[in-house]
Amino acid sequence: MEIPERTNQTLSQLKGIFVSIMHCFQLVDEINRLEKLQDFARKNPSLFTNNKEYFLEFQRSEAAVVVSYARLFSSGTGLSRIDKKSLPEELLATHHEIINLRNEKHAHFESHSSLTLKFDFEETENGINLIPKIITHNHFHDCPKWRANIEWLIEHLNDRQQQCLLKLKKLSGVDWRLGSSPLANPSKT
Repeated sequence: MEIPERTNQTLSQLKGIFVSIMHCFQLVDEINRLEKLQDFARKNPSLFTNNKEYFLEFQRSEAAVVVSYARLFSSGTGLSRIDKKSLPEELLATHHEIINLRNEKHAHFESHSSLTLKFDFEETENGINLIPKIITHNHFHDCPKWRANIEWLIEHLNDRQQQCLLKLKKLSGVDWRLGSSPLANPSKT
């Protein structure tokens, strides 16, 4: 079967939407992991703050969520960029919280309130030793609110996907449908 060349741009957009939806599924998985880590930290605060392994796992999950989320709103290749102006008003505060966390903590490590960076000084016979310290402050996130933003993104991307299929029909005169695939019918989180 030959695909009309005039459909190439729309098919390219559809590929970006598929990749973005897949990206949202990864986000849901990371939010679930982050929420479990937060629950563990609330129940075991001293173990969590004094254990490098748990601290790093929390940092990795948090970074995965905020960087992946922000990527959906930035221009780049492969993803279908989402304009933040399309977000409903009730999701904007959570959107800004996630983007600020990405910008202030994970892109520019030293500027977020959940971490304090400092040096202790130790005088020795040969001079002064600098002892770097990272002091963490428990900074828990409202994962259900974050999840609501992701659910909206999936719904928004599904709508865009349907618009692309309608456009393909208009361009080619033939019905276009999605075949059986997890990406064809993504479920809510």
